[in-house]
Amino acid sequence: QAFSWAGTAPSLQANMRAIIVNRMKGPEPSPAALAALEAYVRALGYPANSNLNADGTPSASAPAAAKRGYDVFMRAGCQACHLPPTFDKKDVEDIFSGGKFKVPSLRVVSQTAPYFHDGRFATLEQTVRYMWDYQQKAGVTEKLTNNDLRDLVEYLRIL
Repeated sequence: QAFSWAGTAPSLQANMRAIIVNRMKGPEPSPAALAALEAYVRALGYPANSNLNADGTPSASAPAAAKRGYDVFMRAGCQACHLPPTFDKKDVEDIFSGGKFKVPSLRVVSQTAPYFHDGRFATLEQTVRYMWDYQQKAGVTEKLTNNDLRDLVEYLRIL
C-alpha cells in the first residue's frame, strides 16, 4: 500500500515518522508513540452522513442530483481509481498532473479544497472537469453532458 501524497512511504508509521522528523523537524518519535499515533489515525471514522449508505451509495434521503451523480460516477469509470466505500486506491497513478501520486479518498472531499497535490484547483467543479478531460484523453468512450458533470459534483458533495 502507498502512503503519503507521493505514495513513497511503505507504511502509515513510516509516513508519520517522516512528517514529524523531516517536515516538522521534530525529534525522533519512539516506537510506542508511533504505534499510538497509528492506532489513533486508524480509529478515525467518517462523519455521520444521512445522505450515504455504508457502502457509499446515496441513501433514500440523498438529493436527486446526488443520486444521478452516483450513476455518473459509476458510468464514467471513476470507481476504477476511487474504490468504494473508502473511495481511494492504495496505489499511485499518473493523471498528467506532474507525476505519480497516491489516489486520495473522496470521502469528505467537499471539505478538503484546494484540490490536487499542488492545490491547483479551488473547486470541485474545476477538479471534475480536469478529471473528465483526463478520462477522455485516456480513451473513455462514455459521453457526459454538462448536466451529468454537475450531478457528479453533487454526488461528491455528499461524500
